[in-house]
Amino acid sequence: MTSGMTYWNDYAAAFDDEPDHGLRDETVAAARWTGGIDLLASAGRLVLIEGYWHTGGGLPAATLLPLVPSRLGSVGFRLLPDPDLWGGEITDERYLIVARR
Repeated sequence: MTSGMTYWNDYAAAFDDEPDHGLRDETVAAARWTGGIDLLASAGRLVLIEGYWHTGGGLPAATLLPLVPSRLGSVGFRLLPDPDLWGGEITDERYLIVARR
C-alpha cells in the first residue's frame, strides 16, 4: 500500500464530517492533496471542482490555485459560470482546476 493510500484510508471516513472538507484551512487542504498525489498514475490528474459561494463557503480561485502541489507539472483553470451546470443562474465564483502529473 502506498503512503498516499494509507493517508486516504486514515482520513476518508471523517472527510464529510467537516462542512468545508478541510478546505478553509489551507494547510489541511494542501496536505490532503499532497498525500493523494501518490495515488495518481504516472499520467494521472487531480480534478477539483470548487467555488466561492455567496454564503461565504468555499475558497476563491486566487486562494486555491497556489495550493495545488508543485509536484504536479501542468495546471489548468476554467471558470464554470454556465447555468446549465448548476440548475440556474449563479452569482458566485465556481471553477475547475485540473492538474496533471
